[in-house]
Amino acid sequence: MTVLRALLILSLAVFVSVKTLSAETECNSCKVIIGDVKAVATGATESLEVFLRETVKNVCQRYVTIKPLEEVCEIVEQKLLHALFEWIEKKEGQIDPDVDCQYIRLCPRPKGFETFLRMLKVPDVPPLQ
Repeated sequence: MTVLRALLILSLAVFVSVKTLSAETECNSCKVIIGDVKAVATGATESLEVFLRETVKNVCQRYVTIKPLEEVCEIVEQKLLHALFEWIEKKEGQIDPDVDCQYIRLCPRPKGFETFLRMLKVPDVPPLQ
């Protein structure tokens, strides 16, 4: 489970404790919340990439006369930074409101969902009571 997915689950802890809603309302509300969190997280990642790119550029300007540091800065700026954010965006793309709300038991689980979790080697959440 990714850190982002774990944060999503924790962010719904308060929502889960309020049990006055119908099952359908809980499920639909969960999907809206997870969908919004996904949208906000994606926007934050794009802003963070721009910020870090500028930060790395500014830091690396200090090392233009020190050959090994200058070379590493070039690698980080030109190759690693964008690849890192592509990986993060791919992980964000794996946020799925339908599956995530089934996982935290706010939406009905299809038959075989527990088997699916075991295949992914993901611990199950306890039933809500």
